[in-house]
Amino acid sequence: ATWCADCVPALERASAIARKFDGRVTVTGLSALERTPDPLPGLRYGAGQLGERLPPNVAWEGPGGEFGKNWVQASGALVYPLTFLVKDGRIRWMGRSLDGMETKLDALLAEKLDVA
Repeated sequence: ATWCADCVPALERASAIARKFDGRVTVTGLSALERTPDPLPGLRYGAGQLGERLPPNVAWEGPGGEFGKNWVQASGALVYPLTFLVKDGRIRWMGRSLDGMETKLDALLAEKLDVA
């Protein structure tokens, strides 16, 4: 979310992960639960902060969006940013921190990610 102080640096980190795993995973930065129906100010802010350091795929969802409702709010998370690892249409891992994400992605690609 563009209003989330921790989210913009997380997008930069996600972009670095996308470059490292290029061709093996798809990284999408999704700004969900936005407070305004107009995406341009928030997207301009994010692009101004990060420029080319944005992830290669960026999406925006305004108030009442399906991703915010069915993923973010359903997760019960109270803090942002959130990261979801999805494979074959299933959430395999969810968390706030991108710490150790490279290890998690290696395990997911090798089918050895412990989702417990």
